[in-house]
Amino acid sequence: MTEMKDLHKLLLRRNHRQLVRDMQTTRVLVQMLAVFDQSEEAEVLAGQTPTDRASRFLKILPQKGPEAFEAFVNVLEKKQPELARPLREEGLRETAYSKTGEKPTFLSQQLRNKLSSLPDFTPSQWFRLVEKLPFEGEERKSLETENGPYPVLRLLAACHSVPIRRVARAAREVERGDVADTLRAHLPKGTTGPKLADTLPIKDLPRDVRLRLTTELNISRSAGKDWKLVAEKIGVLPQTAQLWEHNKARSNPAEKMLADWHKRPDATVAKLYQILVDCKMEDVADML
Repeated sequence: MTEMKDLHKLLLRRNHRQLVRDMQTTRVLVQMLAVFDQSEEAEVLAGQTPTDRASRFLKILPQKGPEAFEAFVNVLEKKQPELARPLREEGLRETAYSKTGEKPTFLSQQLRNKLSSLPDFTPSQWFRLVEKLPFEGEERKSLETENGPYPVLRLLAACHSVPIRRVARAAREVERGDVADTLRAHLPKGTTGPKLADTLPIKDLPRDVRLRLTTELNISRSAGKDWKLVAEKIGVLPQTAQLWEHNKARSNPAEKMLADWHKRPDATVAKLYQILVDCKMEDVADML
């Protein structure tokens, strides 16, 4: 059987420690029985500890052919999106052109199909994007002298060294929100950045967004992924947070946190989005 692509092996090595530590191997394996045969399934499940089972799984996976990585990441996106996100993001950064130069080799077929169905960029949009994004050398020269047509996949292939969040933001700035929305719909949460302007002050958040955000943050979670974790990141004093928590039944601590923070110059949508992603609260981040 043909082995996994070198790029995918590299991504697994880079993320091996986190995968071994956090992956719920049994849940993932159940969704990959079309990839693993019965003997391999038994080998994985023979592990005595969660880390042992994860290590066995990751040892077998690279031997399962070129489609195994994509199947694995697709399962993670459903079961543990926080583990899928770095694999997708790093893959997009590492991937260069395919042999035809028309599409990136890492993107899933489903995402390629969606992007290829979008209207081409207009010449104005294309050249504004080339100006906004950090292309260099021959790559920039090639894009600047492009004569058209200007398909979305052609530009995305050229963005292999550009963070996907920056690509999505630039697409919105040239009135191509459909490109950014397509990336957002098919990549892990917390990858493509906020829909709102990065520089928008927190005090100017739309009312409906602010209400949904604070409602979600006020929900107490066993893993501690709530407003208190965000408050710690933005520098709220512990005694202040304790007071807000004590009065939680009569007030809205997440709203108090935002109201207190928005007086500071760093209180922007971009900053809050990144804090939420760093706190592993990607679902909440994508409300912005």
